[in-house]
Amino acid sequence: MRSALCLSVLAFLAPLVAHAAPVAVDDSAVVAPLEAADETAVVHALEKRAAKCTKALQCKQTIPANAQRTCSSKKCSWTCKSGYSKSGTKCVKKAKKATVAAVQLATTSNAVASSGVKSFTGTNTGSIASWYHTNSPTDSTNGHSWCLFPYDDNVPGFAISLKTMLADFNGDENAARAAYCGLEAVVTTSSGVSQTLYIADAFDDAWVRTPTSMDVIYNAFTKLNGGKQTNDKNVVQNVSWRFTGNRNSRYKVNGAGSA
Repeated sequence: MRSALCLSVLAFLAPLVAHAAPVAVDDSAVVAPLEAADETAVVHALEKRAAKCTKALQCKQTIPANAQRTCSSKKCSWTCKSGYSKSGTKCVKKAKKATVAAVQLATTSNAVASSGVKSFTGTNTGSIASWYHTNSPTDSTNGHSWCLFPYDDNVPGFAISLKTMLADFNGDENAARAAYCGLEAVVTTSSGVSQTLYIADAFDDAWVRTPTSMDVIYNAFTKLNGGKQTNDKNVVQNVSWRFTGNRNSRYKVNGAGSA
């Protein structure tokens, strides 16, 4: 009886059990949970998408201090602001360039002070510029300068007080020549005409009217005074001049001069 009853119950439940069985599923349709590596890949993909741009305002990436965002070739990047240069992943302040005054001072110290020159430093004012020919009995010249090189009227040179140059070296003429000859100077007239000239001779102090006066070789003088000269009383008053600190090897003692 129990067996017959059980069989009847099982026969009744069979359709229900069959209906409750799991549905067959295609494995390819299962969406697996993202692993850590996959999540990273997605983040990188999003970052790449975000890094595309058409203008810098669209770029929001992190940049170093003193930098600015840029958009180049449709990609966000960065560059350093003015006054800074790129060093790895940082922007570092550029080193300041030496000022013109500092460069001039350094040059003067190297070429003038290091030679033992003590006179005519700084800007020399109140100078009277006269002129002379380099090979003229009238001017007591013979084509060979006090600096021991040949010269002619085309040499851009001038002479200054022999007495003052010798005083810097206790009367040693050779030492004075070595120190002074070839030194470069910028000569400026009161009307603003300037020339770069070189110590090429010594000025006889019998004709030196002011401590900083100069005797300028003829052709250079005509450029300062604006024309040919025949009267040796034609001079230029109130000239100023200063050493630049450079020395022209052509006009140094025993240099090539006009050769």
